[in-house]
Amino acid sequence: MKSTYFVLFIIIIAVFSAFAFKEQQKEDRLKNKGVHPYYTIIKKEKKISGHIEPVKEIHLKPQISGVIHQLYVRPGDYVRKGDLIATLKVIVDPLSLEDAENKMLIVKENYQLAKLELERNKKLFDAGGISLSAYQKIKNEAQNLYQELNSIKRKIQLIEKGHISGEKQISNQVFSTISGIVLSTPFKEGSYVIETNTFNEGSTIATVADMNKMLFKGMVPENDIQFLKPNMHFPVLINATGNQSFNAILSYISPKGKQVNGISKFEIEALIQYEQNKHLVIRSGYSAIANILIEETDSVLAIKEELLHFDQKEKSYVYLNNEGNKEKKYVEIGISNGTEIEITKGLTKNSLLKI
Repeated sequence: MKSTYFVLFIIIIAVFSAFAFKEQQKEDRLKNKGVHPYYTIIKKEKKISGHIEPVKEIHLKPQISGVIHQLYVRPGDYVRKGDLIATLKVIVDPLSLEDAENKMLIVKENYQLAKLELERNKKLFDAGGISLSAYQKIKNEAQNLYQELNSIKRKIQLIEKGHISGEKQISNQVFSTISGIVLSTPFKEGSYVIETNTFNEGSTIATVADMNKMLFKGMVPENDIQFLKPNMHFPVLINATGNQSFNAILSYISPKGKQVNGISKFEIEALIQYEQNKHLVIRSGYSAIANILIEETDSVLAIKEELLHFDQKEKSYVYLNNEGNKEKKYVEIGISNGTEIEITKGLTKNSLLKI
């Protein structure tokens, strides 16, 4: 019976000893639980949203007002410089035509009189009756009236037909001034369009662009514009190309900012480095994101941002694991990439942070 009690006593002692050992291990783990700061390279990058545009984009406009008689292209077509884009049908303005015809009658009559006067004075000049300068003056007047008469005839022909016979560049036809892809044709056949002149920019018949050279365009906040330099390189991600990244070279920074939702932003342009081919087509208007390097550090002491805290005075601090106890420690910080942050003062690589 005594032996039975002894065995039970030994078992109870063993159970309590195992429990005490487990608790000690747990306490030791709590004392040593945490993470250490580490050395790493931190890159502060700024993501700029933007879009893709061609370097060269031309709006083709008519020289005269009228109705589109025939449109020879549609968006997506490739055209060469000098290709015919559209033909216009002129809508005759009765008042302008009547005014030009009345003026022509007056000038024609004056020219006939000047012609007779020239013939009479030529005979006098040949006979030595008038000087060369007097004869030359009469001749010049007749020639000026002749040129004015031809000019009015051309104007009447332009009003009636929309073009002048015998000229290579016909006014009622619109030609492409560059080689490229037709991006848009805002007006359809039968639409009325307005000529381009000094007082009116006119209607756009078609927009043509050279798609072999493309730009990234975006807006950069005023706080980050100081980090950008001409000719700097940065990657541009275009989602529509399967998340492909392209190298871009900064070519333009606007000297003047624009107010966007109360923030001053500056427009930038960067030339995208790529070759257009049947396997890779970058289209105008694609949305894109530029990843611009703002600042970079080389092997600095850092921690995860989630371990950093701020008090009411915006002073930064962390919690240290001091033998299992939470200890508040103020630190000084540097740059951050959004997930990691530099610690400039207050910690060492041996510091144990409580998590």
